[in-house]
Amino acid sequence: MSPSCRPVGRVESLLGQLAACVALLVCAAAPARAFQLDLSDRTDGTSCAYFNVGLLLAWPGGKPAWADARGAVAGSDAFAVQSAESGDPRRAWRWDATALVKGWVSGQWRNDGLLLLVQAGVADFHSRESADIGERPALALKFNDGSSQVLEPVADAALDCSTYTGQGSLPNLLLHDHSYGALRFDLTKLRAGQAAQIRSAELLLVRVNKPNYTRIRVALMRLVSPMGGPSALRDDGLAKAFVGDKGIASHP
Repeated sequence: MSPSCRPVGRVESLLGQLAACVALLVCAAAPARAFQLDLSDRTDGTSCAYFNVGLLLAWPGGKPAWADARGAVAGSDAFAVQSAESGDPRRAWRWDATALVKGWVSGQWRNDGLLLLVQAGVADFHSRESADIGERPALALKFNDGSSQVLEPVADAALDCSTYTGQGSLPNLLLHDHSYGALRFDLTKLRAGQAAQIRSAELLLVRVNKPNYTRIRVALMRLVSPMGGPSALRDDGLAKAFVGDKGIASHP
């Protein structure tokens, strides 16, 4: 840590200690262009109520946030929709994610992940923790030169609103009217120049082989983290009146 980043003065109060910790964290992150916290499928990671349970970073409005294909927050214009009628035996489901992925690689949006929103029925899919590798989620990419590549998610979770904890360690993604599906694929794993040559992208999920007698409809949206946008710089904080943090412990 550089000398300029080290808090100056003796900090004795809890408030002062907190300010010092924040200062250290900001300094540690200083070399990076921007602080980024990604979707996590740990039990203390992403849940229905919190984008990160461990850090108590709540979703705005108390539930997962998404944008639709038109960019509308909590909109209904899905990037793609898959549906099945009662008794449909089809297990492999595919969503056209081309527009979504191209928006990520072009820098139009930050890659926070994708959200599966159930609009009807109940859907149960294998997760990346499934014992069967062939039934785990995947993102199938095709490139302009005719080549292809399949990516596995780096995180996935059912965001079940009946609990505040993360459910990402389960072998399946059980989705219904109060349980969302969230997945994130790391597109930085593509070889240099590949991202700009993506011709198509398809999200692949396999349903758990259980009887289902209801109509199912699942929409593909863009997940938007609480940290997805830039924040305006402020200079009106508590520390403004305490040069070098000297005397900050005396603040009531």
